[in-house]
Amino acid sequence: MVEQQVDRALAIAQHAVVLVRGSVHWQGPPHQARAEMERMLSAGYSPSN
Repeated sequence: MVEQQVDRALAIAQHAVVLVRGSVHWQGPPHQARAEMERMLSAGYSPSN
């Protein structure tokens, strides 16, 4: 599922995948996905890079 409301999607997911420009950047348990996305943002990643 691709969803704009990330928290809602993670609440029902059994597995999460973070894509960057169409490639798998990270995958794992949904409860860790939010932390990974926040880590990416704090490291300077932006969707326009």
